Amino acid sequence: KFSDHNDLIELCNEIYADNPIQRAVIDEFRLEYSCDKAVWWYTRDSCFYRMLNKACRIEDFGMLIMFRLFIKDIYKQLRQEHACQSFDSIFHVYRGQIISAVELKHLNAAVGQYISINSFLSASRNRIVAEMFAGINSSISSTEQAILFDIEVDPHLESLKPFAGISHLSHFGMGEEEVIFMLGTIFRIMNVKRTEEQGIWIIKLRLCDENEHDLKDVYKYMKENIMDKEMNRSSPGMLLIQMGLFNKAEIFYKRLMNTLLPNDLLLANCFEGLGIIATEKGDNLLAIDYYRKEGEILSQTYPSDHLCFAFAYGNLATVCCKSDLYDTAIEHYNRALSIFIKYFGKNHSDVIRTYNNLGNVYLGKKDYDKAMFNYKKSLELRESILPNDHPELATTYLNIATIHDGLEEYDSELLYQEKALKIYLKSLPKNHPNVGLLYKNIAATYKNRNQFELALENYLKANEIYRHVYTALDPNHPKLIDINHTIENLKSKLVN
Repeated sequence: KFSDHNDLIELCNEIYADNPIQRAVIDEFRLEYSCDKAVWWYTRDSCFYRMLNKACRIEDFGMLIMFRLFIKDIYKQLRQEHACQSFDSIFHVYRGQIISAVELKHLNAAVGQYISINSFLSASRNRIVAEMFAGINSSISSTEQAILFDIEVDPHLESLKPFAGISHLSHFGMGEEEVIFMLGTIFRIMNVKRTEEQGIWIIKLRLCDENEHDLKDVYKYMKENIMDKEMNRSSPGMLLIQMGLFNKAEIFYKRLMNTLLPNDLLLANCFEGLGIIATEKGDNLLAIDYYRKEGEILSQTYPSDHLCFAFAYGNLATVCCKSDLYDTAIEHYNRALSIFIKYFGKNHSDVIRTYNNLGNVYLGKKDYDKAMFNYKKSLELRESILPNDHPELATTYLNIATIHDGLEEYDSELLYQEKALKIYLKSLPKNHPNVGLLYKNIAATYKNRNQFELALENYLKANEIYRHVYTALDPNHPKLIDINHTIENLKSKLVN
């Protein structure tokens, strides 16, 4: 089991290898961190604070695994402080913030709905302090709005995630009268109103218990699957891959390999990671070579039907599919499937994922009947074990929609796209790129049905999300150019 912070420290050192200031902070963390200083470290402006908040914000579950002991330590401190502090009656805390006009519009439209805070939420019992953070009496751009969250807290609710006043624990000291709520805390938006005298927006929130909101099953499933993950010395490499830092991951794996004996099983993990990196870089032949070396290491210890080979077969199948070697990919996926079923039975996520991957391969072959069979098998099993709003159901719905698109069955395609959209809007952030892509695909379906006004409506929704996601990366991002070109062409068609 992942029993200390060494993997997190090693990962941070890889990410900040060229940043001597943060390397010094990481070294200080290594030498001085203790569980009773978790809140102090969280409130300190450092790489740990930024990485954890980013992982929470974008729901990077791999990174959250690396931080899980840190998160547990913060949780324990908040729980201990909550138990010691006196909360006799309902009270209010405040959080000042500057947000975009678009974000304010979404909050205004969500009055009465529940929101889950993806990160730890910091607020103050001192309204004046919070108003300073809202930028009152300071100049902000025309596209931004000053807001003040006014949060009503009933400490007597059951099943509350812990919260506590942490000024005596904070890196910043007593002045801010800071209160921190545990990540995943649920609030209900009660009211959004602008004050004329101060010119700021007051957003009233009410703290809710964990059983009140409608996504509790989804969060429970994700929590259980994160906390059950195994970690080892090669794990930081996989985290770097998930972050898209492929060159750093490659350096990490090769450096680790130099410390291992020729028959060390961790070499198999390294070859697997290097195979994924080679695949991402488009070097499929090199990826196949790495995966074969992975298999050679595994075969020195395990029989050919051992569970570890199922994952190796799956990796090989993925590369073969990318190389249009569909029959070979099907062969490897079927080997993986038989091993997974042997170990887990049919109702398991790896079995389901393999059926889905087989569907992808048959779709690539344009064998729509077999693709549909495997997608429907995947869907049937997913529906039996997953919460109704789980994102993986949306993935299967979209795969089935793709088959109907290939068959020009646009009514059925739209039906499955709308099923997926319903889940996305509940389980993903409102400006997630996958939501934008789905609106774009729905628009294309309406266009194929000659329903051009509905097509335009959905292209505009997609464009709003694309602008939010891609403008900061590149104002001339190809996806922005493409969707704007599509919108202009459609507007011309409607005029004519």
